[in-house]
Amino acid sequence: QAEDGIRDVERSRGLGDVYKRQVPFLKSLEILKAQTSSRMLYDIIDKIEDDAKAGLPLFRSLSKHPRIFTPLWLSLVEAGESSGRLAEVLDQLARYIEERQELKKKVINALIYPVMLLGMTVGVVVVLLVKIIPTFAELFAGFNMELPMLTRIVIKVSYILKDYFLFVVVGVAAVVYLIKRYIQTPQGKELFDKVSLKVPIMGALIKNISLERFANDLFILLRSAVPILSSLEIITRVVGNTVMQDTLEQARRDVQEGKSMSESLSKSGIFPPLVTEMIIVGEETGRLPQMLERVGKHYKSMVEATISRLTAAFEPMIIILMGVVVGTIVLAAFMPIFPVSYTHLRAHETSLHIVCRLLLEK
Repeated sequence: QAEDGIRDVERSRGLGDVYKRQVPFLKSLEILKAQTSSRMLYDIIDKIEDDAKAGLPLFRSLSKHPRIFTPLWLSLVEAGESSGRLAEVLDQLARYIEERQELKKKVINALIYPVMLLGMTVGVVVVLLVKIIPTFAELFAGFNMELPMLTRIVIKVSYILKDYFLFVVVGVAAVVYLIKRYIQTPQGKELFDKVSLKVPIMGALIKNISLERFANDLFILLRSAVPILSSLEIITRVVGNTVMQDTLEQARRDVQEGKSMSESLSKSGIFPPLVTEMIIVGEETGRLPQMLERVGKHYKSMVEATISRLTAAFEPMIIILMGVVVGTIVLAAFMPIFPVSYTHLRAHETSLHIVCRLLLEK
């Protein structure tokens, strides 16, 4: 995904630069082909060059490659070609992609260390249960003693994991695969999006990310002179959350009927008052793109702040979790040893007491 983002920036920034320098379009494509390091991108530019020679508009040529050029791309290019501002639109698109890629990078970097700690915790627990606990179980069997409940549970889990390790791994992988496949269905995606928005802390983060994307995507479309109805249709497809998609689709129909977008969004309960009030101001003053830009910046700063707080909170939480889990397993292993040690100690004390009495009597 990082490579795709970098290539997006290369595509838009490269085309924008050559247009600014008033380089002929076909020559611009040749320059881009010489600069790209991706064979796939080279072939696509080559096909675009052939379409340009045949007189096909650029956005029509790009639409033949939907896996590379998103609806947002196509609409902006079409608007840029129609208004004669293609260089400016592409440069603006490049800045937008850079900002989104930077935000993605921050999210990924924030998750790396907690995921590593969690993976290490799982590894330590597996080693303890598969290698260490069975050794203690064999030792306890030789004492022919009744084990504490916690120890019996840990030993049972250890034997299940050791004897059926392959089945456990395959079972977990199968469950993850089935859940993933279900989420890819329309019903599963809708259920997942609804549940994810209600998860404490993470739900607020997901919602803020969606609001930031909505505001910035709509801002760049309107600023590039894409009509409001077309912009809402595009945003509905790219926003990524089915709950917001339904809301935006209803807003598009309301706008088509002559109603205001802010009125429709405020009824949904998904969009906070801050967003709807800023949209109202933008609609009344004719400065909707500028208001959306402010909303996008606000939610971008909120997302970054939330990520920083979550990163700071995750590390001690995972360390505490690791301590509790590992400590419980270690405690379960040593609990039966304490009574045995105490019994042996009392036996030694009794023997020593008898010897001392005999010595005193003599």
